[in-house]
Amino acid sequence: MSSKTYEVKVIKQIKYLPNTFLIRFHDGEIVKIIATYNDFINCEKEEGKLTKCFELKDGKLKETTALYSVPQDAIFSINSEKRIIKDEKQAKNIILTILANYGLIDQNLLITYNDYAIHAFNKFSKAQLYQFDKILGNENIEIYEVPPLKDEINFDFDFINILKINNHEIIFSNEVSTTELYAKPGKAYLIYTKDITEIVIKTLNDETNTFVSSPNKYYLVIYLEPKKEGN
Repeated sequence: MSSKTYEVKVIKQIKYLPNTFLIRFHDGEIVKIIATYNDFINCEKEEGKLTKCFELKDGKLKETTALYSVPQDAIFSINSEKRIIKDEKQAKNIILTILANYGLIDQNLLITYNDYAIHAFNKFSKAQLYQFDKILGNENIEIYEVPPLKDEINFDFDFINILKINNHEIIFSNEVSTTELYAKPGKAYLIYTKDITEIVIKTLNDETNTFVSSPNKYYLVIYLEPKKEGN
């Protein structure tokens, strides 16, 4: 029997932009987007980053590097001035022993840890890959129509007519409101158009792409740096 896996698309309706999600850029690059100031954990490995993550399921720990939304505080935390985990090779065994001692071994948990602390979350969801309708783009910028943020009040919006991103300009015929979201890699902005607005992407060599937006719409702008030759 074949063990080949297949990528499938699941159509679902959402009312608000998720707190954490993934977007696939046209070149295949996966971009992590965080649309919240709190309530998330990025388990991606980075140079110099001390915190690592496991998922606990069926009594077993599996290392994860995913992005998660965590709407509630940890149900279990342990902090110590002395090193809890002295040998990374023993991290799994140490964490499993501690969780068993506290009666947590049978739960599904997201675990974050470093040498001096362990935290366990029972409410968490892994960021999913979303495909929104792309309305405009070029080699380095893509703009998608998206739903609004659920907690807009927690974000600071600026009113602009031009959004400058490195050697690109996005020009709006009417004033729009915008807020920057966290993106890795690249940059991400959420745009709200109150009125019918012409949107123009202009590059340094004056190449342009144009789209006319509808009123009361939200758009996600994603910018990725040009790839270096050989990459």
